[in-house]
Amino acid sequence: MDDEQAPGAQAGLTRRGALVLGGSVLATTAWSPVVAAHAVDPDVPTWDEVNGYPLGLRQASVTEIDAYVEAVAAASSRVTTRVVGRSREGRAIREVVITSERNHRRLPTLRRRGLALRDEPSTRARATRVARDLPAFVVVVANVHGNEPSGADALMQVLHDLAAGQDEQTLERLDELVLVMSPVQNPDGRDVFSRPNAMGFDLNRDWFAMTQPETPPRIELFRRYPAVAGLDLHEQFLQGPDAYFFPPNADPVHRESSRTGLWAANDVLSPAVAERFDAEGYPYSHYGIYDLFAPIYGDSVPNQAFGAAGFLMEVSFENLYSSKFDRVYAATDAALAAMTTHRRRLVTRWARQWPTAVAEGRRGELRGNLVQDPTAEAEALPAPSTRIFGYALRTDRRSGEVGLLVQRLLDYGVQVHTTRRPVRARRLRRFGTRGFSSTALPAGSLVLTCAQPMKSWLHLMLEDEPHAPVDYYYDVSGWASGVLMRLEGGAVGSDEDWLDPDSIVLRRVRSVTDLQPKPRPASSGESLAFRLDSAEAFAAAFALLGDGVEVRRLSTRTRGLPAGSAVVAASARGRVVRHAWRRGVEVRSLRGGAGLDDAASYPVRRPRVALVRDLVSDTLEPVFARNSGYAEWLLSDRFGLDVTSLYATQIDAGTLLLAGVTGEGYDAVVVPDGFSTVLPADYPNLNLSLPAAGMTPAGLLQLHAFVRGGGTFLGWGQQGITTATLAGLAPGLEMSVPLTGLDISGTPFAVDVSKGDPATSGLEGRTAAFNFRDPVLTGGTPLVTYPQRVRSYGYAGGTELLAGTVAVSGQPIGTGRAYVCSFDPAFRGWPDATQALVGSMLMTPPVGPDEATDVPLPSVGSLTTGLLSASRAGRGARPSVFRVAGADGATLRAVVAAADSPGDLVWDDSDGQLAVYAPATRGLAEHPPAWVRRVREGLDAAGVRPLVVIA
Repeated sequence: MDDEQAPGAQAGLTRRGALVLGGSVLATTAWSPVVAAHAVDPDVPTWDEVNGYPLGLRQASVTEIDAYVEAVAAASSRVTTRVVGRSREGRAIREVVITSERNHRRLPTLRRRGLALRDEPSTRARATRVARDLPAFVVVVANVHGNEPSGADALMQVLHDLAAGQDEQTLERLDELVLVMSPVQNPDGRDVFSRPNAMGFDLNRDWFAMTQPETPPRIELFRRYPAVAGLDLHEQFLQGPDAYFFPPNADPVHRESSRTGLWAANDVLSPAVAERFDAEGYPYSHYGIYDLFAPIYGDSVPNQAFGAAGFLMEVSFENLYSSKFDRVYAATDAALAAMTTHRRRLVTRWARQWPTAVAEGRRGELRGNLVQDPTAEAEALPAPSTRIFGYALRTDRRSGEVGLLVQRLLDYGVQVHTTRRPVRARRLRRFGTRGFSSTALPAGSLVLTCAQPMKSWLHLMLEDEPHAPVDYYYDVSGWASGVLMRLEGGAVGSDEDWLDPDSIVLRRVRSVTDLQPKPRPASSGESLAFRLDSAEAFAAAFALLGDGVEVRRLSTRTRGLPAGSAVVAASARGRVVRHAWRRGVEVRSLRGGAGLDDAASYPVRRPRVALVRDLVSDTLEPVFARNSGYAEWLLSDRFGLDVTSLYATQIDAGTLLLAGVTGEGYDAVVVPDGFSTVLPADYPNLNLSLPAAGMTPAGLLQLHAFVRGGGTFLGWGQQGITTATLAGLAPGLEMSVPLTGLDISGTPFAVDVSKGDPATSGLEGRTAAFNFRDPVLTGGTPLVTYPQRVRSYGYAGGTELLAGTVAVSGQPIGTGRAYVCSFDPAFRGWPDATQALVGSMLMTPPVGPDEATDVPLPSVGSLTTGLLSASRAGRGARPSVFRVAGADGATLRAVVAAADSPGDLVWDDSDGQLAVYAPATRGLAEHPPAWVRRVREGLDAAGVRPLVVIA
């Protein structure tokens, strides 16, 4: 088999053991212990000797794991350890390297030779020669979810085996392998038995965005060591008390996944683990629900970015701790044994894939789709055969975001260049569009050629749509960094001379500082200005405000800069260098102090923010990520604002008003969405948001008064929307949550930002928002809308329901402003473009007295009625909708007429289809009315399959 041919059924893959169909284990066997006894070095301490109890009896603490690693490293020359990072709360994240003493002495040379095979490949023949004498580097990570602890404990047994073992098998393993482990990736979460980290982020969704401090150390392991395999140890919930998953993974597998990595996982490691489990009598499963698609997991990223065998293992959470400890240990030990036996083949094939990747990229080839589950009933959906030779971006637009992208790419080892002179791409497809056109690019433009080893990762990061082979997704179906960052550039579909990495036109970028604009001198009579068109630009402006600089926003276009741009006095140049230029934000000097007068600009504030958290999310944080954590990260980490967490009970007790009286009040209140799951193939998202975040009428009245008095309200998701509507901050806005007909697992969508509000100034036009099964909004005062021709950048079905609907609504309320988003603008830290919108909303000043609007204060009675209605509805109210093809229109009319339906139905026969709508009078927690059931039954009896049903 060629290194990059698809493995699996097409390659004669042999698989043993239980097969999962739809998540059900079809075979089970009995349990028995597995830790074997071997001759050991008595100078290497056991776990019991260090920590006072048998390993695997209970969950170990982070302190106990650290103590044992340090004790073993001090006693054995086979083990070294170092701290490679710190968690959000400052706890150490460790790297532990275990190999023979001879390999340790040669480790710098071995690393360098292995990394050269990946980062500077030449020919497959040379790769074969060099790989022959290299050990297999293996990275094992565990405990990325704090409430899945058994993997870290099992690795302590592996550590002792290899550090102390004197038997021939152990000595051979030490010679053949360099094992690099990070036993506790989420020490904060482990200490409190919580899935996310201390900020509420799921770290196993943060691999490419790298928003959290725990993430870069994981990536550094794969950059520092040329790993042929990456083992990722987890625990799974609700799959049965004896369940144990390991590859092959479920479909979809991303088409740019390393075929060598798939072969190593499916044909080498998997049979070995299966054989061990068969011998021990442990049940296990393949396929099931865990796909290898999105570049966000501890198995997909090692494969897609680093060509390794991404090998996810999931033991049952419900099992006895000692039992799951034994199973994780047995599986890890079996995988290491297989890599010892097949070391030469694994390293050789791993090395040979990199020249192949460079050749594919030089030809502009993307790999084809594949389906690896032999039970799949359909062939892989086709992917476009369009050739893409690279990506090119302007660096003078949203330069801060360009710098952020470059940093992400450099951290993964992607080769980045800029142009020394202007160039032209004969065929360039701009991000978010479908057609190619001839495009001129100025000098200094960013060039990302596909003629490089990391070409697959480059496509994964910058392609608009991933074109999955099947329409099933464990998590999201799209992530499109180019559109989420709103970058100016796109995919190059023509083979240009300047795409050659050795072209004299290109300059290699080794550090993001190479891109940072050089500060220019400024005279005292000048002003300094920069576009507020990106999240990084708003972060710079907030930092300047925090450093005592007066920042103003242009009211009108000035000297080529659009309205909404930031302008400061030249006397602040040193602080502008520190906060803007070093973020990569392009700063211009304006002669004559242009833009500093009141006629051309207005001053802005650095807001003090109250972030409303809800008890449901906090209570369920041990199991799920916390949406308020995304908001807190954006506001405090990225924007550097002063953020105070408040709960509904505190607002009810008068916190907002009392803070204003004492002079330490807030300028803005942010209400993010409440609790929502990440369950696969689940629409709608299970959302347990509290109506109005749990506020009573007393709190809602105070919130309304806060905004009327000049405060800013910003809410999103179901919890933010209900808060706004119940507090009278979103007149005319209606929310619905379709339960059927709209099939979105999570993907970016095109949205249009309109003019007319200070919050959208400088951000107008087509951009993207991330829709993660979000509610649908109509009415209100639209500022951002879905276009009539809906465009998603990943799989989504039934999207015509979004056509023309509201993504963001906002308007003045008294002298304050209120903004409501249907989507989470900070979702996982991914959508930079909508984060910029949040920055603009928070920076927008209060309304002047002459422009104040008269929105009546809600009565206590109306608030009480609204809260009761929302509570009964659970997640708001929704309409009932049936849409059929035009040919079935007569049948639909007849069935509805015979169903004793209400008399206020609305019919729509546009677009060659027929739809019938009932008013949004039914709560989401209530059963469909009888007439709706009769319509469904009547259509079924007539053989009509509706195009859309919301019922």
